[in-house]
Amino acid sequence: MKARIWIIAVLAIWFGRLGAQEKVVTPFVRMGLTSGFLASRGNAGMPIGFHLGAGAQIRLLSSGRFHLQPALEIYQKGGTLEADYGGKVTIRGLYLQLPVDALLQFHPGQTTYISLGVGPYVGYGIGGTTHATPGLYFYRHIPVDRHYSTFGPEVNMRRWDTGLHVLTQVEFQRYFVGAGFQIGFLAIDKREWSNTYELGSPCALNLYAGYRF
Repeated sequence: MKARIWIIAVLAIWFGRLGAQEKVVTPFVRMGLTSGFLASRGNAGMPIGFHLGAGAQIRLLSSGRFHLQPALEIYQKGGTLEADYGGKVTIRGLYLQLPVDALLQFHPGQTTYISLGVGPYVGYGIGGTTHATPGLYFYRHIPVDRHYSTFGPEVNMRRWDTGLHVLTQVEFQRYFVGAGFQIGFLAIDKREWSNTYELGSPCALNLYAGYRF
């Protein structure tokens, strides 16, 4: 009888420890603000935007030190450029974006985690508007008399975007806040908008908060 009690007690402790262990895959949601710019010497401002999305954190080692973090997000970025003859052009793009970050995670407390991450991302433009100071013209002498679709026929910016993403994040009891930076590898314009510079690739800073389930 005593042997059975001991076996049951040992099994209960063992299963309890299994249940207390961190899951291998945990989904999360996050949202925040972005501040974008274009990698161009004509850069004249950093428009504020937003991003929101969901993903999964995948534990790669039993120590919990290394993780993989893929996500799917709606991400707004762009920039403001100073035109050749005065005035400014503001370009905003809305992207469906897939970042995949490798995380190095530290555990300063039982429920506190600090993460450093880096990884590639790929995005596809699904919306956004472009406008400028009245009196300026786009290609083919199209006047800037209204907001045009950034990826539409008048403005015709490149939809595909890819680059590198870095982040730092602090988590406490599954709630987390973080900051990140994206640098694009593809110029947003398919041809020069200016005689003196190209628009360059879209880059962005972002601040976010989220919850890991």
